[in-house]
Amino acid sequence: MKDDLEDKITRECTALAESYMTERKEKDAAEALKNIEIVKSETESKENLFHRLIRTKELWEEMMDFTSPGDIRKRLAPLL
Repeated sequence: MKDDLEDKITRECTALAESYMTERKEKDAAEALKNIEIVKSETESKENLFHRLIRTKELWEEMMDFTSPGDIRKRLAPLL
């Protein structure tokens, strides 16, 4: 993430929350502020989310290959 992206998101979400508060939309303001916490928690994670996405895609493809043939019951029997 860019170094200043977290700051930009914080400023924008805070401004949005203030706007909601002037309109007396407390729930919307609270949700806008929650976005700040989400961003902070995601930036603290050291895991590369793109790599996790690719691995999940690969696992999904393997599962689809495994379950696509018609003899799935025979192939699953030894595993159960």
